[in-house]
This record gives sequence, structure tokens and C-alpha cells, in this order.
Amino acid sequence: MSLEAAKIRILAGVPLSKLISSSVDLKKRSGLFVGLCPFHPEKSPSFTVYDDHYFCYGCQARGDAIAFVRETLGLGFIEALRYLAKKYAIHAPELEQNDRHQKEVSKTSTLYRILSAAQDFFQKCLLSAGTSQGKAYLGKRGFDDNDIRTFGFGLSVPHPTRLIDHLLAQGFPKKLILEASLCVHSEKTGRYYDFFQHR
Repeated sequence: MSLEAAKIRILAGVPLSKLISSSVDLKKRSGLFVGLCPFHPEKSPSFTVYDDHYFCYGCQARGDAIAFVRETLGLGFIEALRYLAKKYAIHAPELEQNDRHQKEVSKTSTLYRILSAAQDFFQKCLLSAGTSQGKAYLGKRGFDDNDIRTFGFGLSVPHPTRLIDHLLAQGFPKKLILEASLCVHSEKTGRYYDFFQHR
């Protein structure tokens, strides 16, 4: 099932003249509904509603039920589909599948941002003046400051919640910080602790 299938089903189930008449005063003329165009000012009606689309002979505005909802309510494509499906009780399981997919994409994106923020935090810890021991260790291994930046070396400080406090302050949810394996949850204390400490 795809969004295209949902779109076709929704368009087939929406009575276009009824939808448009909720915001445009339509009158039947020669078997068609006409009214004043909602998209530009006019004194005599040139906005015509057909079975499957509308067309304005004044400003050339043209579209279907989805386009009308998007233009008049300022909705996005998916929002317009959802609005019409709900308004006219049209079964559209594809929209629920799309919602789940979007949530997964959003979650994955947030996990990447959490990991990136953690890497940046660890690198700043390594390069700070108070952590010269870590830099000295890397120096012995033949790495200088430029190498540290290039390869993304970092240092976790000997503190139980330094990283998690930093990430929470940036607005990341504790649940996803845990899922990113950057902290652990103690069932004994109920608290969360940094997974990496003094490394």
C-alpha cells in the first residue's frame, strides 16, 4: 500500500462541491457549481467546480480536493490527506504506516545527533587544559592536536553523569541517550550513569 493509493481513494471519496461549498458560496449554473474565486478578488463568479477538479477562469487557479485544502488551510500534502480522510470517514491505513515511518526516521536522526554531540563533548574534554594526561598519552602514541581533531579522539572524564548531564541540557531525551548506549540505568538506585567514564 502506498500514499498514491491513499490519495486516489481519498479523491474518489470526497464530494468536491460539498467540500468547497463549506467556504465558498456556490450556485448551480448549467449543471456546474460556480462561485466567487477564493484565490483572487472578483465581482462576478468565474470559479467553477467540476466533479474532480476546480478551475477559475479569472486567475487560472486549478486543482483537486487535496490542492483546495492545502491552499485554503495551509496544510502540507500528508496533513491534507489526513484531514480529508478524517472529515469524510475514508479508510486510509497508508497514512498510519507513513506516520510510523516518519517517527522511525525522526528517531534515527535524533540518535545520530546524540552520538555526534557526545563525540564533540568527548573531544572538547580531551582538548581542554584540565585533561592534559589524555593528550600526553596520545602524544606518546604519536598523535598531535591536529590528529585529535582529524580522527575525532575524545576523553570521558572520571565523573558518573558528566556526559548525560550535558546531553540532557541540550534537550535530548534520556530514553534515547540510553538507546544510544551512552548511559546505563541502575535498577538499584533508579539513576542513570555515563557508560564511558575515565576512558
